[in-house]
Amino acid sequence: VNPDDGTLYWAFDYPITNGVSIATPIFADRVVLVSSFWHGAKAIRLGDEPTDAEIIWEDELIRALMSQPLYHDGHAYLLDRQFGIICFDYNTGQRKWQDEQPQMTRRERNPQASMIQLRSADTPDRVMILNALGDLILARLTPDGYIEQSRVNIIGETWAHPGLSDNLLVARS
Repeated sequence: VNPDDGTLYWAFDYPITNGVSIATPIFADRVVLVSSFWHGAKAIRLGDEPTDAEIIWEDELIRALMSQPLYHDGHAYLLDRQFGIICFDYNTGQRKWQDEQPQMTRRERNPQASMIQLRSADTPDRVMILNALGDLILARLTPDGYIEQSRVNIIGETWAHPGLSDNLLVARS
């Protein structure tokens, strides 16, 4: 409860180990998706009142790393610590596919890739991905799979998130 104006907020217990919960939660279809490196993901449907909020699913094997999950047409895409990029039904948590990390980075370390949604009328499922090797990848993420369209190495190894504004991409190693 906010002591200044009495506003009620939703609250759920979500353990965080070693401060490893970097991925930003996302909100779509009245559902908040939160995920952490150690404790998996939870989807919380918000109602009109704080007491109407409910956990609709949780999965210990959907564990986002640093990249923010993406949402498109009822599906979510995130970079999982073990399985690489995964796709799952946003409202049920049912996994559609996983890429096993071949596109992202070497197997001896955690995968890292920052994903940016590029919205356009003709390709609403297109994303730009900057991986740990400094590869900039243009791909499509659909419920049927990962479709790589192009790739170019633009910088050395990095875990830094890129910035995108208009047609300018900023990346750093």
